[in-house]
Amino acid sequence: MEQRIVLKLAYEGTSYHGFQKQEGLSTIAGTVEEQLRNLFPWKMENFIGASRTDQGVHALGNLLSFDTEGKVSGEQILRALNSYLPEDIRVMEAYSVEQNFHPRFTPHRKAYRYSICRSKVENPLRRRTAYHYTFPLHCGKISEGMALLKGEHDFRSFANPKAQSLLQGGSSVREIYRFSMEEEGDYLHFSVEGNGFLYHMIRILTGTLLELGRGRIS
Repeated sequence: MEQRIVLKLAYEGTSYHGFQKQEGLSTIAGTVEEQLRNLFPWKMENFIGASRTDQGVHALGNLLSFDTEGKVSGEQILRALNSYLPEDIRVMEAYSVEQNFHPRFTPHRKAYRYSICRSKVENPLRRRTAYHYTFPLHCGKISEGMALLKGEHDFRSFANPKAQSLLQGGSSVREIYRFSMEEEGDYLHFSVEGNGFLYHMIRILTGTLLELGRGRIS
């Protein structure tokens, strides 16, 4: 292949069945790949994403790399794709990298933010970007739980047991560098940063912390 291209993607994931390409389903990676093949005649292969986000998950900077024989610049790809992609997907950056670059393993950190709406009535303008949760919460308990989760641990108990990596005998050890909570009016924002996450791990960790803050677990 002539070169390896990386696309930095931002998207609203509400209308998609996750990031990873799936036959017969509308996905982020599948939509981008389809438009690339429609726009450019060159051979393209080895499409790999940094994070295989789930259905309904949004992103500000997920990476997708691919190899191509075409002598095309990142700027040409960015302009062409953004002219034809649906309005809920945008290429923020496009650039060439070394052949040994791998979007899943080369990045040293991955970060997620999970927003909780605690108002009595859900704000319809933010219904796609926040989880509505009206039970009283003890934020101090949540912060204590976050502190315990930081560091390197075996997070198998916080992953979907059907995760492909676990079924194939992969390691469930991950390191969380930062886990914090920010209060903004009726909203709580959970921010977590680590070297990688298991399938559904963020969702399960968040649910566990909410149960802790509600007093249902200790």
